[in-house]
Amino acid sequence: MKGATLIANLCRTLVVAATTAACAATDAHALSYRDILGKWCSATARLAFSRQAIGMFRFADKSHSSSKVQSYGFTDTTVTVYWPDSGKLPSEFGEFSADNRTMFLQPAVNIARREYRRC
Repeated sequence: MKGATLIANLCRTLVVAATTAACAATDAHALSYRDILGKWCSATARLAFSRQAIGMFRFADKSHSSSKVQSYGFTDTTVTVYWPDSGKLPSEFGEFSADNRTMFLQPAVNIARREYRRC
């Protein structure tokens, strides 16, 4: 009887583990265009992401600029923007909130970490 109970407990444990793993796998997904495209605001500027370019409006002097995008790279946690200018380092955005309403520009050489919210 003890052997049968042990096997039953083991089977229940395996079922719970498999169910947990399946649920975790469905929660993990690579970020995509829907997570980054559109308007994002920081304390100092508004960025407008499209597939071909990023527009910037600076609040302080009300200036507009636009930069072409070569491509985007997507992982589970980051979106990387690659620029056509080979001398310009890629820009990486991460730390997306669960509701995808907040993200952070990741720090790099001469670039400070900056929060952006959907606007």
